[in-house]
Amino acid sequence: MGSGSASCVSNCFWDIDTSGQTQSAGGMGKTTAEMQTESTFTDAGWDFMGETANGTEDIWWILEEQDYPGLWWEQLEEGNQNFFTRPIPIVGSSVNGTKGTTL
Repeated sequence: MGSGSASCVSNCFWDIDTSGQTQSAGGMGKTTAEMQTESTFTDAGWDFMGETANGTEDIWWILEEQDYPGLWWEQLEEGNQNFFTRPIPIVGSSVNGTKGTTL
């Protein structure tokens, strides 16, 4: 996730609380709380469901304060502990006459 080359890594993160590792040759260590907060990733340019500042492909989703980011389709897999527990934004659609309504 994120991007990088042999000399530069950007927009990549790891959990310093669970790994016990505070330094790395690349990326940025974040606390578990930061890793479970959408803005950590949207501030770095990750394209999340329901936001358009970083694109409209809706690649990522997160159940804030409970889980790490996942790919949008992972929430649809049966057996996922968060199966359909997160509202799915309906961007550009109309539900009861309200644009951007979440189900």
